[in-house]
Amino acid sequence: MLKKLWIKGFRNFDEVNLDFSSSLKWFFFGDNNQGKSNLLESIYFLTTGKSPREEVLKNLIGFHKSEALLGADFESDSGLHRVYLKLSSDGVRQSMVNNVVVRSFTQLSKLICVSYVSADLIRVFQDSPEGRRHFLDGFCALYFSEYGSLLKKYKRVISQKNRLLKTCPELESFLVWNRQLCLLSKTVYEFRIEALNVLSDVVNGLAFNFVSGSVSLKYVIRGYDNEYMSSEGYFDWLLEKVNDSFVKERTLGYSLYGAHRDDFYIEIDGKKLMTFFSRGINRVMSILIYVSELIILNKKGSLFPILLLDDALAELDFKIKEGLLKLMGNYTQLFYASVLEEDKNIFGEGCIVRIDSGEIQFA
Repeated sequence: MLKKLWIKGFRNFDEVNLDFSSSLKWFFFGDNNQGKSNLLESIYFLTTGKSPREEVLKNLIGFHKSEALLGADFESDSGLHRVYLKLSSDGVRQSMVNNVVVRSFTQLSKLICVSYVSADLIRVFQDSPEGRRHFLDGFCALYFSEYGSLLKKYKRVISQKNRLLKTCPELESFLVWNRQLCLLSKTVYEFRIEALNVLSDVVNGLAFNFVSGSVSLKYVIRGYDNEYMSSEGYFDWLLEKVNDSFVKERTLGYSLYGAHRDDFYIEIDGKKLMTFFSRGINRVMSILIYVSELIILNKKGSLFPILLLDDALAELDFKIKEGLLKLMGNYTQLFYASVLEEDKNIFGEGCIVRIDSGEIQFA
C-alpha cells in the first residue's frame, strides 16, 4: 500500500507532498494537460524505473529543472519501506530502498506490486501480437521466478541467429542454433500455457458480472492451425518448421517461427473477443485481465497491489464503471484519473482530488 508520496521537479509538478493513508481509493479529475497522468506516472516510474508514456527519461524532468526527485512510503507484510529515486538531466536513475542503493528495479517488484493501465489498453489486445506477448511475458516474469532469465537467453539466441541469417549461407551452420531455439521455445511455451490457464480461471470468475458466457485465453502458435499441442509436440513441430523454412528466413534475414512469434487471444463462448464483441466489452475484458494479474500476484507474493487507471474507463457506461470500480477496490489500492468530474459520483467513499496546473486541490 502506498502511504505517502513526494514529488519534486517531475513533469509539471514543482513540489508536492501527498498522504494516501486515509483511503484505498483515490479519484483525480481536471482538464486535459493539468497533471493527472503525470501523478500516476510518477508512482509507476518510482517503482519500476520506467515510464509508461515516455522513452526518453530526461523528458520526465520539469522545464528549467536540473533533476527530478521522487520518494514514497510503502507498507507491505514485511513492514514499511521508504523508496527514493533521483533522475538526472542525462537520464540516469539512482534509486534507494530503506537507504540501500537498488541495483535493479526487479528488486522493487518483490516489495511493491504496481500496474499502470491507460485509455489505450484496449489496443494491447486488439492490435499487433507484440503488445499481447509483452503483457504475457511481463506476467510470466513476475509469476515464475526463472522466466525472466529464460526469456533473456531466448532473445540472445534469436539475436545471434538473425545476425547469422544475414551472413551465413549454409543450413548446416544453423542446425545447432535452430535446435537451441526450439528447446528454449518449448520451455517458454510451457510457462506461457500455464500462465494463460491461471489467468483464464481468475478472469472467468470476475467476468460473470459484466458478460454472459465463459471466458478463456487461447494460445496461438504461428504457422499451426490447431488450438492445442503438447510441449513435446511443439518442439518436434517447430524444429521441422524452422529447418524447412531456412531458405525463406535466409532471404528475409530474420527468424519466422518460435516463441517470439506466438500470440494469444481472448474468447467468450468460443467467439473471439476482438472480432465479435463491442469496443466496450473489449475494454471491460482488457481491464479484467489486468485486475486478474494483480489478484494472482497478490495471492502468490502477499503484496497488496496498486492499480493506476489513467482514464481507462473511457467509453463505458455508468453502471459498468460503477461495477468495475467496486470490483477493483476489493483487490487493489486504486488510483483513477479522468477528465470527467461526474465520475466522482461512482467512487463511493474514496477521496476526491482536483488537479489544476500541477496544483493539488482536495474536494
